[in-house]
Amino acid sequence: MHRALYIRDIQDLILEQLQKPDLARLARTCKDLEIPALRQLWRYVNDKKLRRLVDIGNPVCHLPRGKRPPTLCPRLSMYCHLVRHAQLEFDMHPLRNQLLYALFDRKLHQCIFPNLGRLTVTITESPHLIHKVIPFVSQDVFRLSIRCGDASHSQPDWDKYAAQLLEHAREDCPNLEHLDVVGMAIPPSAILDKSLASLIESSAHLLHFKGSDSTTGPLTISALARATRLSTFVIESQPGESSHLARETFDSGAFRHLRNLALKDCSIHTVTKLLAQVTSMLTDLSLKVYTDDLSFKPIEDLANSLHECGRNVRKATIILIDKSNERKRRPLSLYPSLLHTLCRSNHMQDFMFEFDSQSALDIQDADLEKMARAWPDLRTLSMTWTPPDKLPRRSGLPVVISRGGLSNESALTLDALVPFVEHCQRLEKFSVTSINADIPYRHRDLLPSGTQPLCLEVGKGEIEDADAVAEFLHCILPAVKLSHNGVGHRWSLWADVQSRLAGLQAPKDETGQEGARIRGQC
Repeated sequence: MHRALYIRDIQDLILEQLQKPDLARLARTCKDLEIPALRQLWRYVNDKKLRRLVDIGNPVCHLPRGKRPPTLCPRLSMYCHLVRHAQLEFDMHPLRNQLLYALFDRKLHQCIFPNLGRLTVTITESPHLIHKVIPFVSQDVFRLSIRCGDASHSQPDWDKYAAQLLEHAREDCPNLEHLDVVGMAIPPSAILDKSLASLIESSAHLLHFKGSDSTTGPLTISALARATRLSTFVIESQPGESSHLARETFDSGAFRHLRNLALKDCSIHTVTKLLAQVTSMLTDLSLKVYTDDLSFKPIEDLANSLHECGRNVRKATIILIDKSNERKRRPLSLYPSLLHTLCRSNHMQDFMFEFDSQSALDIQDADLEKMARAWPDLRTLSMTWTPPDKLPRRSGLPVVISRGGLSNESALTLDALVPFVEHCQRLEKFSVTSINADIPYRHRDLLPSGTQPLCLEVGKGEIEDADAVAEFLHCILPAVKLSHNGVGHRWSLWADVQSRLAGLQAPKDETGQEGARIRGQC
């Protein structure tokens, strides 16, 4: 068993092994130690670049408990200029916090890591130690990530310490491109909002911003709206939080250059308002929206806001969650509203749609055929329906409710796959919650023969003849890979289809299966 290594021993290990050509030995040594301080080091040793080999920002922050804090060896400090990424975590463990002090024992200050490019700071229990991070801030830092835990706001003046770090970043990081300030379950702070807005306004090269409702106040939202080069905007909220996006009034030129937009757990009205500002430059869209009144009007408003910005979308993830207590079971048709608007984009490559509501969803084969014709470059299609709360959820398996009834299955059949085989030559994955396989196929007389490999994921559905289903899938896509997830009688029918499909796809020679078996025994 290897002995535990301290930071002062890391440099000896590096210097010893760098003189030997067998870098794989160093990888095995570090991996076998199972020490948090060296857990990442072995990943980079096969890349024979010294910069990657000594990219060890984490080891200065993590050591086994009960060990005395090490000192930064002068010989190890020779390699500090090679470190590109530092990940620091302030928590309730005094030892782990003391490990940071070793970096500041000598009078190097900002010269400790002069080429540091990425700085990640996690604050959970000790926000007063943030000032220890300030020497890390240098003009070469282009990515700054600050994450506040749910216990940090219980400390007095936690926002002042965070604002102090942001102020130094404003003065010392003129090349900042990525800024992440995320805090969950923390109260809004005017001090933090002002400092964050000042940092955004001074960052002329800011391209990416990620925040939450707790950290993005009105001043921050206004500064982001005026950022001329901002291309990625991500907001992670929590249901029930009061969003400043909903109350903010934007100018006509706000968010005009966004290419990547992600809104998580936001109300449908907030999302609709923000999408109205986004132009057709948008390529990646991720929405997880909730509403207390999922009727036709909010869906139509959301579709209208996507009318302009959705025409060039290549990757879309849309999750609709209905939080209303209404027990009505009327079918909700998404055509010609939401999906019809997205079909205007002929550049779609990945599409994922999830619907969680007590209302039924009316979608048929013809609807998916429109998507197949509109998206010739499609690679991944995933559509999921989740059951209402009053129906049992068995193992979390999705159950579709369609055609306005509680017991009716989806109106989708395997015929919906045929247009995608015909028009989407790059399709790699086709995943739908529920497909009925007992409905006669309208394409039995003329079946296309696809050549591209495809992973078909299916959910619950009715199957009368497993042989017919397997033959149908083999005809339209000989290289199809069928997968399912579940147990029970209806799932076992899909298992029969899967096994028989594998038999059809098994290679056969002139002597038949018996000859192959005999050769296998030889």
